[in-house]
Amino acid sequence: MENNMENNRKGDLAEVQATAWLWQRGYEVFRNMGCTGKIDIVAVKKDEILLIDDKSASARFDNGVQCLGASTITKESKKRGIRKLFVYNNHVSFSLMELEKYMNPMGTA
Repeated sequence: MENNMENNRKGDLAEVQATAWLWQRGYEVFRNMGCTGKIDIVAVKKDEILLIDDKSASARFDNGVQCLGASTITKESKKRGIRKLFVYNNHVSFSLMELEKYMNPMGTA
């Protein structure tokens, strides 16, 4: 139960960080008020509408190589135009590879 609460808080924080990141880039942000659903955030700027599933990324080792991990986007979400927005160590990006430069050598936040 406690681990689930920690994960929920980590997800809440990631959503707040993603929201602030989008605001800084000029988007109006509308967040899903429930804890279920495929879309966490709808971001709008002029004629652009982004459907976003935000995820916290975590450092891990895969075959001895340090990398970032997060859940992948489903075929259904991709078909609907939903994009993943990743949060790691107070950095936000649509690309996990972009965030890897913020990992420290030991793979911890």
